[in-house]
Amino acid sequence: MKADYYSDLALGYIQGSLTPQEKQEVFQLIMEAPDFCEILLLELELSRTLTECKTAPPKKTAANVYFRVLASAAAQPSAKLAESFLTPIFRASLPNLVTWMIFNYQRRVFVDAR
Repeated sequence: MKADYYSDLALGYIQGSLTPQEKQEVFQLIMEAPDFCEILLLELELSRTLTECKTAPPKKTAANVYFRVLASAAAQPSAKLAESFLTPIFRASLPNLVTWMIFNYQRRVFVDAR
């Protein structure tokens, strides 16, 4: 329960959503609680990792997805429009997204198991 509270407090501090009293508590915990510092560093690292995932794909990848969508739509004109557009996009983007999600989930489980 203490670890959950620390995690919520650290995440709130990183996101800038804490009240002044909570910020004061964070500063006090940084000075007094080494386990809070570990959680704060982990949350900061996770935040940076997730920020990297939010970046736009390279232009080459975006162009490849676009051309795959066009080719898929041209090859299957009778298929549903949404399916012909979404299938190539999912095939190109989901493996990378799921890999990051699993990686972050495993890290989260490992830290919570401590």
